[in-house]
Amino acid sequence: MSRQQTLPPELILLIAECAALHTAQNPLHLGWATSLCRVCRSFRRVVTPILYAHVVVTEDNLDCLALLARDAPAALAWTRSATFLGGRLFRPSLQPLIHAMTRLTAFTGREFLFDYIDEDLTISSIFLTDIAPYLDGDDVTRCIKKATRLHIVIMLCDPNVGFELSQLEYLMIDVLANKESEWRLYTPEFLQHVDSILDSQQALRRILLRPRCLNSGFTAERFYSEVEEWGETQRDSRIWIHDIVGPSFIDENGTHVYEALHLQDALAGDELWLTGRQLCHA
Repeated sequence: MSRQQTLPPELILLIAECAALHTAQNPLHLGWATSLCRVCRSFRRVVTPILYAHVVVTEDNLDCLALLARDAPAALAWTRSATFLGGRLFRPSLQPLIHAMTRLTAFTGREFLFDYIDEDLTISSIFLTDIAPYLDGDDVTRCIKKATRLHIVIMLCDPNVGFELSQLEYLMIDVLANKESEWRLYTPEFLQHVDSILDSQQALRRILLRPRCLNSGFTAERFYSEVEEWGETQRDSRIWIHDIVGPSFIDENGTHVYEALHLQDALAGDELWLTGRQLCHA
């Protein structure tokens, strides 16, 4: 009898699944995990849904993904979350790619991408990476009306949101300031705008405020003090605040790192919505 021992097939598949899950935490570098799909049909059946669960689309891989959408659209039917990075995405390649994502429930990207989303598709979680006050258009408005979770970025000096938030349950606002003096000048006006959102959104369960700095080298202490004082008067348990100011959109070397920050948020998934501190308890 041979002394060679092999693991049960079920255990081998479980190992492959765990390896794929670990690698899928960094969708830009799936690397060797994609080769598991070529080992055998059983591996492909287990690994494919994991590898395509969250797709990150960049200027470098867009054409390859569009080719996949044309030749093997079933793979992209496993996609639940998609993140689009870069402002120079070749638009003719976007339509077949996005149309192949028939089960998409979470989206991160810019406004123009909504032109390619099917009207019948309901995306429950949306992260708009454009600066919100400049957003318009029927397609983006239609999708936002059906979403229950919305993450937006606004400039503190121009906080108005130009679309309806009809059935929203969770709203996250990244409040972006150009310089430290803006926290003092514009935070009261911004909080008035938040007041109007709280009054108009009856379905809203949580609004999370995250101060962000455009450039490095200044803090958001004034913003925190203003929000704490405002929260004492509001006494609204739906208000949450992120106590740690995230990295600036432009680092100390002058490098724009906002897309890397957006990807971090997208990869955090549902856990991101549960961060922060409740300003006032019920």
